[in-house]
Amino acid sequence: MNPSSMHTASGNAAAETANIPQAGSVPPPVPLRVSESPSDFDPLFRRLAPVLDELEAKRRELRRRCLKRGGWTAAAITAAVVGIVAASGTPAWMGVLPGLIVSGIVFSTLCNAPRQSLRTEYKKRVIPSFVEATVENGSYEPDAGISCGVFVGCGLFSHPDRYRSEDLISGRIGKTPFSFSEVHAEEKRTSTDSKGRTKTYWVDIFRGFLFVADFHKDFSGRTCVCRNSWLKWGQGERVRLEDPDFEKLFDVYSTDQVEARYILSLTMMERIKTLDRKFKGSGVAVAFRESRVIVAVRDGVNHFEAGLWSPVTDPDRLRRDFSAVSALVGIVEDLDLNLRIWSKE
Repeated sequence: MNPSSMHTASGNAAAETANIPQAGSVPPPVPLRVSESPSDFDPLFRRLAPVLDELEAKRRELRRRCLKRGGWTAAAITAAVVGIVAASGTPAWMGVLPGLIVSGIVFSTLCNAPRQSLRTEYKKRVIPSFVEATVENGSYEPDAGISCGVFVGCGLFSHPDRYRSEDLISGRIGKTPFSFSEVHAEEKRTSTDSKGRTKTYWVDIFRGFLFVADFHKDFSGRTCVCRNSWLKWGQGERVRLEDPDFEKLFDVYSTDQVEARYILSLTMMERIKTLDRKFKGSGVAVAFRESRVIVAVRDGVNHFEAGLWSPVTDPDRLRRDFSAVSALVGIVEDLDLNLRIWSKE
């Protein structure tokens, strides 16, 4: 994710999310996989071919410049460090590793601007086509995302110390407005060794996509459908439901037992199980709050990116990203959110 989209979260909402999972209960995210690959990817890939070829040519040129400029710079820095070390009376070879480390940092810095240039153009010229192919009049904002307030407020996660969100895609399917984006939320931790030295490190609370859509009902309580394998607690009391297969997959918590059972009808539970199978290997967690349904899909891949060291034209990577967009947009139909069986109060 783009560091510019990173936010450090305050701890004010921590009290609001008691009885929610701690970061340590969440296993490392795995790459998102969907049960089916969209059939309309191949014609889209062919239409994008001229743009992708142009971007690939640009990538190769930028990479060539980086290697040439960075290579000479790295050699010069390494030689200088070795010379300084030798002049101090220390064996010259002891300066090689520090020289390589410094030159590596400089090389990465020199490549940052070209990498950012390619990334920006890729997001501007390629990703909007994915959105246009999956939702009419949809929008894509690469530097925007689902807010930290929505993330915390859904009740599925503890309050993060560091929060990043980008690649916001939004639109409307039928009567239902929706939006989703990539999210990376982390908790700051510290440890102290036997010598009293303190080490700070970061642990993932959640990494993946957060999907938000209108449910066309104002909920009086909060209901959380937590995936057994990576979330263990939610807000409120445990809700026991009639579907044993659903109970094996999910733990449900709610501040309103009657409303939770009303929302999670046998039909809705079946739809959530189907949705969970769709995102195989990742699974989902679902929250119902206010008038929205929020779906969290874990994913270990940073989508919609272009770099200097891998081809822009790679069909597998493009198919993966397009499949993610298509699958997430499809949540509206998967949960049948256009069916208006309730009225907003």
